[in-house]
Amino acid sequence: MRETGYGREDEISPVFCLLYSVCTCRHLTILVSFVIPIMWAVIDTNVWVAALRSRRGAAFELLKRVRVGAVVPVVTVALFLEYEEVLKRPAMVPLDAELVDRFLDLLLSRSATQKIFYTWRPVLGDADDDMLLEAAVAAGNCVICTFNTRHFRGSEKFGVTVLTPHELLERPNPSR
Repeated sequence: MRETGYGREDEISPVFCLLYSVCTCRHLTILVSFVIPIMWAVIDTNVWVAALRSRRGAAFELLKRVRVGAVVPVVTVALFLEYEEVLKRPAMVPLDAELVDRFLDLLLSRSATQKIFYTWRPVLGDADDDMLLEAAVAAGNCVICTFNTRHFRGSEKFGVTVLTPHELLERPNPSR
């Protein structure tokens, strides 16, 4: 655990993100603040691929919320390496390798890293899906966000909720 100015990193459990917006009407400028619940989620690679392919849709909106801190991706070393390997495949996303690296740097700077101390494999049909389930179980009260929700049948045995990006964005309560 890393020491921070407020105690150990694992003791900090933020629940809300305070966003500021400047509203200007004629000659009056005011600062408006918004309190947004912070959602903690293990996000499948297919969501990032969709977000980088199109600026429309729930995946890109999720990316915008990650950027401002309203959604905190939970990553493990193995999951982050999968992000890198998939996003750098030729023609997977309309970005060159340097821009993919910049995206991954931004993503990692906004993510919570999770160590895996116990593996639950095999539980699901795909080892890459098991990797996401392990991260969510290790992180505690955390959801999995994916477009392939049917791949995660059985995750409810571990108390893990699986949501699409749209369902995650519509969820009213913070996950942590």
